[in-house]
Amino acid sequence: MPRLGPDPHAPHAATASRRFYSTRPSPAPFSRDPPARSALSFAVCPAKPAKALTSLPPGTRGRKGSSCRWVGAPRRLHRPAGRPRPCSGVPGDRCQLKMSKGKRAAEKDADERDDDSDEFAEFTESFNQLELLETHRHLIPIGTQSYWSGQSDDEDDEQERSEEWYEMQEKKMEKNPEKLILWAAENNRLTTVRRLLSEKLAPVNARDEDQYTPLHRASYSGHLDMARELVAQGADIHAQTVDGWTPLHSACKWNNTKVAAFLLQQGADINAQTNGLLTPLHIAAGNKNSRETLELLLMNRYIKADLKNNLDETALDIARRTDIYHYLFEIVEDCINAVSP
Repeated sequence: MPRLGPDPHAPHAATASRRFYSTRPSPAPFSRDPPARSALSFAVCPAKPAKALTSLPPGTRGRKGSSCRWVGAPRRLHRPAGRPRPCSGVPGDRCQLKMSKGKRAAEKDADERDDDSDEFAEFTESFNQLELLETHRHLIPIGTQSYWSGQSDDEDDEQERSEEWYEMQEKKMEKNPEKLILWAAENNRLTTVRRLLSEKLAPVNARDEDQYTPLHRASYSGHLDMARELVAQGADIHAQTVDGWTPLHSACKWNNTKVAAFLLQQGADINAQTNGLLTPLHIAAGNKNSRETLELLLMNRYIKADLKNNLDETALDIARRTDIYHYLFEIVEDCINAVSP
């Protein structure tokens, strides 16, 4: 009677008894080519018992050092690293081929030009911004202000400049005394200004190409001692630039309240108007953090707060649009200054 089961004396009988057959369907291989064999595959792991085996994807090997191998599926196809997969032409397929930078930039610029043309297509050649301002003034937000700190990189560089740097600059301008006194007044070089004026090398009311005087430059730079010296030497406190700005305008523009107070003490016209009919109060009303300057001007008994510029705006109109201290204009209201009989 023949024996049932494998012959223990047959070759590889012990190995065959430990084979593990998996009927798990094989996932699609990486290659687009159909598998050469059936979708069912099995693993042969003669070195380990069946309970230690796990199902692995076809075309791959087990852990490092394992002798497991897969039968019934083609080997995994590998591409060199960095080589893009070509487009298959199927809609929705994610192709890894990238467009050249020049072509993408050209298309982006074309899209931006189309957007700009659509944006400005509504405006005609006869479009008037001033009329739009008059009809839509109520849409302008009130109390908005600039977040610019008023400091530039040049001002940061000035703090790092040494005395040797200033002396070198003075030597370069020694042959041009008028230019030197303007530069010295702006940079608060009081000794240099006194030397130039005492030796009569430069006039106290020297002018630059924009008709700014040394007193203008000292005023917008906030140098009070320099302004006092220049006025003591005969500087004109009513001097005007090409735009009609006085030193008081310059001081109020940059919120230099101490210089502005000194100029008013010396008789500066508080209601002086520029070529655009701007008073120092107009200038201060359009500044950020100008509370002290506004208080100085509004508390002056000679102030005319109802003066209008060439856009028919008072200083209060500008303050309502650009400054958070517009409530200070209540100081000059008639109900506040009226004297009851």
